Parts: sequence; C-alpha cells; structure tokens
Amino acid sequence: MEYEASSGRFTPLPTGSVGDIALKLPPFSPVCWNGMPSQPIANLPPGVVDAMNRLVDLVTELRRSAKDWLKEEAPTPKVLLPYVLDEAQDVWAALRDSQPQGMQVFLAKGEALIEQDYVWLKTLTSWLLWTIARCSHDSMRLLEGQAAQVALPQQVWQTGVLRLVPVLAIHTPLFSCCIDLATDQLVPESLPTDRLIQMKGDFCHQPTLVAKFIAHLTQEMQHTTPAIVPFIQGMALKLLIPGFSWQDGSIQLDLAFEFVPTPHTSLPTPHASTLKFTAPDWRQAYTQAVSQHYWQSGFSQFACFKERLSDSEKNVETNNLETNSEAMLSLLVATAYEISDRLCQSWTIASRQIANQPWTMEQFAARLMWCLMHSAYLVMQIMTGIEATVLQPQATLCTGILQFAVALKVQTPEADWEWNRTTGQLTLPDPTDENRSLSPDALIQIHALKDYHQPVLLKDLEQAIWQTIEQSAPELLLLVQGAEISLQMADMEWQPAIVRLQGQMRLTPVNTH
Repeated sequence: MEYEASSGRFTPLPTGSVGDIALKLPPFSPVCWNGMPSQPIANLPPGVVDAMNRLVDLVTELRRSAKDWLKEEAPTPKVLLPYVLDEAQDVWAALRDSQPQGMQVFLAKGEALIEQDYVWLKTLTSWLLWTIARCSHDSMRLLEGQAAQVALPQQVWQTGVLRLVPVLAIHTPLFSCCIDLATDQLVPESLPTDRLIQMKGDFCHQPTLVAKFIAHLTQEMQHTTPAIVPFIQGMALKLLIPGFSWQDGSIQLDLAFEFVPTPHTSLPTPHASTLKFTAPDWRQAYTQAVSQHYWQSGFSQFACFKERLSDSEKNVETNNLETNSEAMLSLLVATAYEISDRLCQSWTIASRQIANQPWTMEQFAARLMWCLMHSAYLVMQIMTGIEATVLQPQATLCTGILQFAVALKVQTPEADWEWNRTTGQLTLPDPTDENRSLSPDALIQIHALKDYHQPVLLKDLEQAIWQTIEQSAPELLLLVQGAEISLQMADMEWQPAIVRLQGQMRLTPVNTH
C-alpha cells in the first residue's frame, strides 16, 4: 500500500501496519430502518400486536391481488388507506389505550462498537465485516467466495468463484488508499458493474446486474444494521497512523466483486443426513417469531405516540386533533406498507426462515450458526473465540480462548446424537465432553469487552448472551426448547426425532498462573 506525501512522491506504507491505524470516530446518532432517528423498542401488549398483524396481513394481501381489483393505479399507501382504514383505526385505538411495557434499546448490544470514541482500524474492520455477513447467509458466504456464473448482457456465461470485496477507502492530506477488508490487502481488480451474475441461494436466482445487486445489498445492510449508514455515506474523522501525527481524514465503505473463472466440474456428493420439521404449529410459530420481531422493531416508534398525542390533545382544538389523528393513520398505513414490503423482499428475513424446507444436517447447522451470529456483535465475538481470564473454584487462574460452543442435539428412538461442527455429520456424544466444561460459578474477565472488564460469574455471562439472542433472534428460543423433526441418516428410512439447540462456554487454555 502507498500514500502520496506532500512532495508528490510515494512512500510505501506496509500493509501489515494498516490495522494499527487508530481512528477517532465523530459522535453520530444511528438511524433506524426507515431513516428516522432510532427509538427504543417497546414490548408491545398483545392487543397492539394482534391489531398490527391484521393490518400488515391485509396490506400484503391487497398488494398481492392489486392487479385484479385496481385498474391503472399502483397500490401505494395512499391508495390502500381507504381499504385498510378500519384495521388502521384498530391499531391506533389499541396504541392509545396501551402502556409500553419494558422499553429496551434496540441497538444497544447489536451495534455496541458505535459507542466508542477511539478504535483501532483492525477492530473496526471486524465490526464492518460482521455487518456485511449479518445481512444474509449468502452475503456471509460471498465474503469467502461462492460458485457463480458471470456474463455481459447477452453474452456467454462463465463459471467461476465470485467473491464480495468490502472496500474501505481512506483519505488524508498525506495519503489515499483502498483496502480489501477481507484480506487486508489492496483492492483487486473489480468485476465491471454492467456484468450479469447468477448463483444459488436466498438471492440472485435470476441474472442480475452487478450494480443492481450491490445497490440492493447496500440497502439491506442499512436496514439490518442502521449504525453502518454513516460508514456507507462516508464520514470525516481523525486518524493516527504509525510514524505520523494525528491528521484529518475520511473513510467510506463500498462494495465490489472479484471473479475468478474456473472450469466447471461436478463432484459426486456423499449421502448426508437430512432433516425436516414436522409440526405445523411449531413451523408457524417460528415463521411468525421472525416476521413479528422485524415489524415490531420497525413499528416501535409508534409506542411513543400515545404520550405525544396526549400532550397535544391538551392544547389543540377539536379540528386540529382530528387532523393530527388522520396524519397518524396515514403514517401508520405507510409503515405497515413498508413492513409488508420488507417481509416479502428482505434477504435477511429469508435467511432467518429455516423452518419450512428440508435441509441436510450440514446446511441446517451452517444456517443456524449464521442466525446466531446475526443476532449481535457480542454473540459473534464469543462464538468465534475471545481471550479471557478464568478462575474456577478449586483451580488456578487460567488465561485462554473463551468460546460459546453451540451444539445441535438430536434424539431418536434408538440413540442420542450430536452434530460435529468439523465433519458436518451426526455422531454419538463424547463421554469426556463434560470434563471440558466450565463451572457456572467460575469468574470470567474479558478485557476486549467493555461490559466485562471486571470479573463476572460464568452463569451471568451465559444468561446475558441468551438474553441478547432473545432480543434480536427470538425464534431461536423455539429450537432451545426442542422441535419435532423427521430425520434420514445416510440411506436409512425416515424416523421421528427431536432436535435441540444448546450453548455452553468452553475455554482453551493458553497460559496458567
């Protein structure tokens, strides 16, 4: 990597030192999914939830059937308002009669990095990569490279490996460079934006222009992790580069693609264990948990309207009050329309809906790992391993890599099985596994996490992790409770089984005192 000095000459800047750049982030307020200032999420009462469900369902149904009953008009929120007015009034009445319960900050744990004033570039890089991977299961796979086809419009298709390149542009008066965040190297030659791409997965089933794909992915990132918005727009900040003084500069996150053509080869795949969920009520509950969590976070701004409206009602005339309520109803329908649109088109929501199709065990476990890491940056950090100091009862102080080890337990009439993360296969439980577990009363200290600079009990840390998962991915608790499945192992017949998600802290020692 190079930068341009004031004399116009280029002086090399070692790529290995890029992560050691320090940044002073400016104060900024993240925005929520619809561009408004982020609000706390209200744990809405059942009456509000039911009324909003009916409104969103009706808006979705009317949009789907619009071509049958609308002539030339587009089914915009304004057009739909008269047809959903009763449902909107039910929501508004339920909100005015309710009290928000247990207000929680939606972005507190999922986007904790934005609270820091000073940060190393290597720390920021990890967070930025997480925001991209969090967008969908396939965006995570694209960061590593995925089999795909590429062509110019109306040209021959080429098969190869397509890799999503996260580009961080850094500019100061002294230098300017673009870093591939996935490799910490200079950005490779990018795929032209007028190329068509096509791949298997949750998105891009049909030929799609690179420019359109990147625009959609960027929008999805902003919806899923609002704190990424200032980085995509570009922000001014101060940088401290090793060997130099503090200087003003800017950074901006962009996306590009790298494509490496490869010969098309078909390799035989061994028969893998396959599962499918069999309880219709459970599948419906899982699906609703995903969609309800999304629209409740998008809809939470209305939880404050009761107080605002009550204050305004004390000081306005009746005519103005009616106008105010009409405006709120219009905004309410517009919000329901936006939620309906996202529920149908969101790559993030599609990646979380894992209950309604058969999976090989390897595919299901990989998707499940993504769902967990999607929930919060804290969860991702501890799942991938983080340095910690541990003191267990009747043991010496130990330093090592602490990891929230996630397991899938499958119980069949014949035996209990575990999913092996290394092989992707079902195996019998390891009888020595319990010996590697940590005591619930062990003290844990994690210097890299602000909330855990001081020692905490292991059981409290595990509880905090599950609460964080519940806040951002409540559907996963249904898997913790267990779900009925039909399981086919190798070439055997389908058999009933129960699958459960479990998580437990493990420590790999690197030093003892």
